[in-house]
Amino acid sequence: MTRTMAVAVLALLCACGGAAPAGTVPATTGGTVAPTLPAGELAVVPIQYRDDEVAGRMQLEVVNGTADTLHVVAVQFAWAGFTTEVVERQNAVAPGQRVDFPVPVPPASCHGDGGDGGDGGDDGNDGDAAMPDVRTAVARLTLAGGDVREVPVFDIRGVAAALYRRDCERQVVASAVTMEWTGLARVEVDGRPVTAGALTLTRGAAAGDVAVLQIGSTITYLVVPATAAPPATPPAAPPAAPLVVLPAGTTSVSLPVVFEEGRCDAHALAEAKQPFRFVLQVDLGDGIVHPYILEPPAGQQEAMRATVFDGCVALGLVEPLG
Repeated sequence: MTRTMAVAVLALLCACGGAAPAGTVPATTGGTVAPTLPAGELAVVPIQYRDDEVAGRMQLEVVNGTADTLHVVAVQFAWAGFTTEVVERQNAVAPGQRVDFPVPVPPASCHGDGGDGGDGGDDGNDGDAAMPDVRTAVARLTLAGGDVREVPVFDIRGVAAALYRRDCERQVVASAVTMEWTGLARVEVDGRPVTAGALTLTRGAAAGDVAVLQIGSTITYLVVPATAAPPATPPAAPPAAPLVVLPAGTTSVSLPVVFEEGRCDAHALAEAKQPFRFVLQVDLGDGIVHPYILEPPAGQQEAMRATVFDGCVALGLVEPLG
């Protein structure tokens, strides 16, 4: 994806208020798959809902097309792209039933560049740089009594393939540069508390310039570079110039930022599922834009929640507690 395309896509996503649930990924990603499941057989379909994405897991939907009830006591997803741990979970799957079994998603075992071979095809066999053929994935179901059944996986929603590609891209960025939210602290700005800090880049394997083009905000927080005053009116599109550049030969650079209030309504403050899921658009020096999710350290998130609530109170946009 080029810089121009990435900026346009980011602007569209911000305008639309979010992407579709992960479980609705089209079936055209990652390997030719059957449009329907085979009749009269046992099959497994990977699914991922919004809550699963936040929790770093997916669901293995066990579809029982046989005449026998299965008493499942443990499940595992096994594939050359990634293999989950064995998860103990007891559930009976009667004939004709579909039952979901959650499993944590591990880091991908990336092959080549982690892509599909560069031709955009769906055959899953595009050369040494290709993603492993998702049609070779199986689900191992441990049944009561100890028997293990290997069940074919049908990635008809493209979930397993998308998870693989997404994590391989994350690994590419993480090996090139380390990015962190640093120096997070509560400060006063314009009469109300906000969280201030910095986006710090530290060189890894990248040899040339590394640029952060955009920092996506969330429902709860607007990330504003502290080096420039905000415009009187929001721009029609994100600026084309990078927010911060780590020049070739430089070890580290920081961009001061302020986490301002996004929405101050009760739903946004109390029920937002991904308040800290900030998506950065990063150019590693080759003109290709990579999305990269960067969250603040878990130990500082509660303080940030308290600060944004107090900021909303100070602005008169929400009632104080008590």
